[in-house]
Amino acid sequence: MGYGGNFFNFVTAHSVFELTGLLLGYTILAPGRNTRRRALFLKQNDILALVGLAALLIFMAALIEGFLSPQPIPFIIKLTVFGLALTAEIVYAVYVLTRGRRDG
Repeated sequence: MGYGGNFFNFVTAHSVFELTGLLLGYTILAPGRNTRRRALFLKQNDILALVGLAALLIFMAALIEGFLSPQPIPFIIKLTVFGLALTAEIVYAVYVLTRGRRDG
């Protein structure tokens, strides 16, 4: 229908935070081999941090979606925001993974 360019122009900048937040929330909904109760018990120390991080990521996505995505600005700016957000998440993930190895 010809709306693909407009769609990608709108969602590019905020999609990193939104999709990652949804993925984190999904880990609670899909506990793997454990029952949900057992999975929550095993992860009780991580749950608050997980929910808080998911909420923060969705909030960041909402801010970008509300204030940046609908603006008639060049696509390269939105793509730059996407790249910065993705880089920040990768740096954070590497930090968390390497910190966990040092702590034990």
